[in-house]
Amino acid sequence: MNYIVKIVNTCTDKLARNKSFLFITNMQILNIINTLHRINTPPVSFGKKIPSDTSFQKDNTLQNDVFIKSHNKLLEKYTAKCHANITTKYGSIVYGDKGFSYFEFEKPQSLQGALKRIKYLQKNFRPHYGIITHNYIYKGFDDAFSKKFKKDKFVRYLGSGGSSIAIEREDGKVLKLSVLDPFYFNRPIESFDAKLFEKGENNNYHYCIQEKCSQKEITDEHVEVMREQIEKNGYKATDLSQEQIGFGQDGMLYLIDPECAINESDLEESKKENEEWMRKYGLDLDYI
Repeated sequence: MNYIVKIVNTCTDKLARNKSFLFITNMQILNIINTLHRINTPPVSFGKKIPSDTSFQKDNTLQNDVFIKSHNKLLEKYTAKCHANITTKYGSIVYGDKGFSYFEFEKPQSLQGALKRIKYLQKNFRPHYGIITHNYIYKGFDDAFSKKFKKDKFVRYLGSGGSSIAIEREDGKVLKLSVLDPFYFNRPIESFDAKLFEKGENNNYHYCIQEKCSQKEITDEHVEVMREQIEKNGYKATDLSQEQIGFGQDGMLYLIDPECAINESDLEESKKENEEWMRKYGLDLDYI
């Protein structure tokens, strides 16, 4: 089963950087597992190196990602008591009205140190669901970006999504590290996007540096305003919620997560490519 998990993670996390794997669903993932389990010969690796992190031997990260979405009992106990914070050896876990807010490091850290602390947080407390449940991702981000950002110091971990993590620098800007280009299909930066200072990639991993936006007093009405802005500019709004928007330093409303605005024609083309690949390798589309 560990071998199958390696292959599926390779498909969804490594090949996801290619257009045709961008929108694979959890149901598709489970179907791939079931299908690969019946195959006698090893699946094709498409020339991509399968992650060799030893975490695959002990930690079924894929199953955790699919099935474990709630906080563990310890965190539920604390969040029920007036959002009490938790002090750990590496810093403080801070809660707000919506649950986990951020993880404040005990002192400013290099990127490598910050990743080590986020991994510790995930292993011991599971603050929430996202890309950080895949243990190999820490080494991937470390190898890709620690040298580039070696002069930077980071003060807190802000959260994780399905393909990226966000870490705040000492200067207040936010570094996002991702397995995908957060501007899906290389879409342009739009007026509704949070201010972007820099973006790039290394080793097929991506990064961007954004202005930190305030999410204080964000409501569902603001979400609808943002949805209208996204659609007015010709995009489809996906997975849009209060957590994906915020107020910039100029007081205007912005989209924090660029993955929430997608070119619909590119999305449909990607879905077709998914289906073609799954048919080619005998995956049961009727089950999905």
